[in-house]
Amino acid sequence: MTPFFQHLPAFQSIFLTLLFIIPQVFISGRKVLATDCPSGTKPVAFNRGKLPFKTANGVSKIKTICAPTSSIGDTVFRDDNGNGIQDNHEPGVPHINITLTLPDGSTQTTTTDSHGKYSFSDLSPGTYQVRSDVPHGKVLTTRTNPFQINLESGQNLEHADFGFRPNTSTGGSSIGDTVFSDRNGNGVQDGGEPGIPNVVLTLTLPGTDGILGNGDDTTRTTTTNNNGIYNFNNLPDGNYRVTVNPPVNFPQITTGSPRIDVNLQTSQSLTNVDFGFRRSLGGSIGDFVFNDKNNDSLSNSGDIGLPNVQLTLKNANGQIVATTTTNSNGNYSFTGLPLGNYTVEVTQPNNFSPTTKTILSANLTEAEPDDNNVDFGFAAGNASSNGVSLQLVKRITAVLKTNGQRIQYNAFIDDPNDQNDNSIGITPLGQYELLKPLVSGDEIEYTIYFRAGQSLENLNVCDLIPAGTAYVNNSISVTGNGVDGNQGRFFSPLTSLEQVPESGVCENRNNPNGTVIVKLGNISSGQSGSVSFRVKIN
Repeated sequence: MTPFFQHLPAFQSIFLTLLFIIPQVFISGRKVLATDCPSGTKPVAFNRGKLPFKTANGVSKIKTICAPTSSIGDTVFRDDNGNGIQDNHEPGVPHINITLTLPDGSTQTTTTDSHGKYSFSDLSPGTYQVRSDVPHGKVLTTRTNPFQINLESGQNLEHADFGFRPNTSTGGSSIGDTVFSDRNGNGVQDGGEPGIPNVVLTLTLPGTDGILGNGDDTTRTTTTNNNGIYNFNNLPDGNYRVTVNPPVNFPQITTGSPRIDVNLQTSQSLTNVDFGFRRSLGGSIGDFVFNDKNNDSLSNSGDIGLPNVQLTLKNANGQIVATTTTNSNGNYSFTGLPLGNYTVEVTQPNNFSPTTKTILSANLTEAEPDDNNVDFGFAAGNASSNGVSLQLVKRITAVLKTNGQRIQYNAFIDDPNDQNDNSIGITPLGQYELLKPLVSGDEIEYTIYFRAGQSLENLNVCDLIPAGTAYVNNSISVTGNGVDGNQGRFFSPLTSLEQVPESGVCENRNNPNGTVIVKLGNISSGQSGSVSFRVKIN
């Protein structure tokens, strides 16, 4: 074989730069061996030098330049709540094909493991593309597929994640997907930019002529869920228009027009019809007053908003900052607020009783300038069957035997002589009577459960120590007391209750065995709690 360097000047006077990716090359018919690279690196170039460098066996060697290898991963997951983040309860999805396109255009394919993990390793620096197959019946929630990645030397990129949620379409095609708070105003939902709940969207469907904008058009409406996601499903193919009703106090739309026209194909799930909004400057507090149909104190999908409900915002000094009323969807918002501590008080609507506290606090900080989770629930009807403003239920919740045994009563036992003990709104655990005899020295724990049907001020609770027992020192425990409340006091039989201002609530002020008095203070409508103390059998 004729060497291809034969027409060059003498080798000894030529300096060459040789770049190789493969470990072995042939030069002038002589084999050149690349020096092995350490683990975790790979050869990327050979250094500059004179040729040939002959050794005793006639084989030339060139020093190899090694660089750390890189990798790309990491998870395909089931995004049940559709928020684009893998939460603790959301598992990985196995057996999903992931395709990597290399800088030279070639591809590699791998499959997620039983935990939804995948990885491409031993990669050189360069620009890559990572694409996930879409599982059957699912739609993407993480917004990027494929990822475009500029990989650096030694970089282990572990955030190329793909989230999928079930396609809620029950047939045909569907249109969605998110209305979000675009805090930086770039028109894209970035990490840390939440969806906006309870936003109304309207879908305009063409009439029989198939043309939008004519008099035969029809409409459908839906509302975003707690994560700002919406969906119109069971649609035939054709032209549609999606219009968003701007959320309360989000005056600036950042994604263009509040109206988007789309052409839907057969069996297509269109999940990129998004709307971004930017709120007013300053902090904000909101956002929902709702009809709590199942009385669980939570805003569920079937709960509708209550319109025209008044709310009052106060600062840390108790001064009124602003008032507002809910809109037709039950939403409200206070905006343009300086950072700091606030309270929001809701005015109870007529013919409704609260299922949540009617006074809630919010703390606006630099890291979290918005608190849009200050929600209030109300159920239709009075607070209780007899219309009282305060409900009280007393139970025996524990017995401490002289041998050290503690018997805890953690179940609700209905008292047949009390028609209201199961309607207090909180579960009054414990026994209403004891059938087993007690002996001297045994202790009984009493618990008084309370719930306010309206806002109450300077509320006190009084309970007499039963005959044949003695109060156990330092045994009072209070939960749920309000502003200006205390942790309770015991007044011995030697104390004249006439001298105790709070004793006006006591039915018997003779104080024969001692009395426990607890100042609950100012409590809001719907607020609940308990007072516990122990007595010892004489």
